[in-house]
Amino acid sequence: MLKALLARVSFLRHRALALSNRNDQLKADSDERRERWNQVIAEHQKPLDQQKGTSAPRK
Repeated sequence: MLKALLARVSFLRHRALALSNRNDQLKADSDERRERWNQVIAEHQKPLDQQKGTSAPRK
């Protein structure tokens, strides 16, 4: 009975660690995606900024 209890406690401990590590990985993935998205947005905004600066009024 004690052996079964220790096995169950060990299982729960491993499961908690696995969930904790998964959350850390999901957060890292989310941060990475956010950074890539910010880079994409910055790249798309560059030409708009350049066009505004170089456009001259037409006659």
